[in-house]
Amino acid sequence: MNDNSESKIKVLDLFCGAGGLSKGFEQAGFEVIAGVDCKELFLETYEENHDGMAIQADLMEVTPGEFFDENPLDEEEIDVIIGGPPCKGFSIAGKRDPEDERNNLVDKFIDFVEHVQPKMFLMENVTGIKTMKDGKVLNLIMKRFENAGYERAQHETLNSADYGVPQERRRVIFLGRIDGKVPTYPERTHGPKGQKRLDGKELKPHATVKEALIDKDFQDLPNHDKTNHDDEMVERMSEVEPGEGLYEHYGDSWKRLVKDEPAPTVKENHNAPFIHPVKNRVGTVRECAVLQSFPDDFIFKGPKSQQLKQVGNAVPTLLAKRLAETMKEDLKEMMNG
Repeated sequence: MNDNSESKIKVLDLFCGAGGLSKGFEQAGFEVIAGVDCKELFLETYEENHDGMAIQADLMEVTPGEFFDENPLDEEEIDVIIGGPPCKGFSIAGKRDPEDERNNLVDKFIDFVEHVQPKMFLMENVTGIKTMKDGKVLNLIMKRFENAGYERAQHETLNSADYGVPQERRRVIFLGRIDGKVPTYPERTHGPKGQKRLDGKELKPHATVKEALIDKDFQDLPNHDKTNHDDEMVERMSEVEPGEGLYEHYGDSWKRLVKDEPAPTVKENHNAPFIHPVKNRVGTVRECAVLQSFPDDFIFKGPKSQQLKQVGNAVPTLLAKRLAETMKEDLKEMMNG
């Protein structure tokens, strides 16, 4: 890594999806050399929006050595590995099965970290990973990172709303440094009105749905096709109050957003992510993307259902940028040693 050229900090994004993490790291001045995913459609979106290579690979089926033999990447140039391994097996939203093979994708991520030995890594996952099997899974993950050479790797649960994203989204962020020092997490910048940090510094108010969706001009933005509801559905939605849902058993889907708060966690929710805060229709892909802090020129490929999955699976770009900026300071410290 060359201190005089921040673009030389080279990043590999595993399980990249549409590339929310990649975009945030790019915005922070990193060079993301490639995003890797098994889904061709997600990689079409990745290729559309990023300069790095979009590599299709099923990381369950190849070892890190085989992967680098088969792809035009120089593993010795990689400074940072980032990624969010698919984690439905860990989610507290559904049945958590420790034997779910999707859990093994976390192991595959660690395999790549162990093989490449990057200066730093970042792994994102759902909060349910912390309590799975009474914490045994989390302990195993931390032990694996330690054995891979990152003996002071850390994990913290961060809420995207605390970093300027107009959405409550809590995820576990794992960080590690190869030099054995404790990695740095970004300090909160936002909070409930009037709240201060422990050091007394006043936090900015949480970004709200009103600021993100109502005050914004969506004219001519991509991926903003609205759903055409029939008259009966429009009438039914008109009776849904802010914070309430159309169906009791559907959880967060078909729930009207509250204007003066951050949105709840954005999910694809079978094409019904939420009811607009003031209009009687479900949210568009672009509105979901705005709540995920994607830039306005980010284009999602494929049918609407797949676009919503790409948005819902992503790490909010602004949170990724905040993490990348903090990691950059750690990397500079490491290089200046």
